[in-house]
Amino acid sequence: MKKIVSLILIAVLCLSFASCGNSQGKKIGTATLLISAENATYNRDILSQTARDVVPTDGIILNELSFDVYEKESCYQAIKRVLQDMKMQVEFVGDQDSPSAYIKGLNNLYEKDAGDQSGWFYSVNNVLPSVGMNHYYLKDGDSVRIDYSLNYGEDLLHFLEWEPWEE
Repeated sequence: MKKIVSLILIAVLCLSFASCGNSQGKKIGTATLLISAENATYNRDILSQTARDVVPTDGIILNELSFDVYEKESCYQAIKRVLQDMKMQVEFVGDQDSPSAYIKGLNNLYEKDAGDQSGWFYSVNNVLPSVGMNHYYLKDGDSVRIDYSLNYGEDLLHFLEWEPWEE
């Protein structure tokens, strides 16, 4: 009987310690995320057949949603976590330890699906950061957009601005 009680006590303690905290660290606030391929809707003829099948008519892949932001969690880690929790297809080039990480494919829409200059860009508070997602750390209240561009981001500049490069 003592063995059974001891085993139960050990199991309860193990479960208690395993559920303490979270792998992301301390929650520091919330941010929002919106994913758009609106630029790809203006000329659907240049899209690959696969891309035409996955780009919604209005271009909005994910309406704005709120998500938790944790200290020491990069934008890359946060977006990866949120999209995986939603079971949305996403493929990155690079990882947290790479010189730069970026989205190669999202919702089965990939870079170069609309020409050699097309691909995904991320912005925070309407600014295209000068660092990869894995080197940008979100703050409470940040607004993240992930947009599909047809020409290296130039078509996003009517509502976004470039962050100056730091030397």
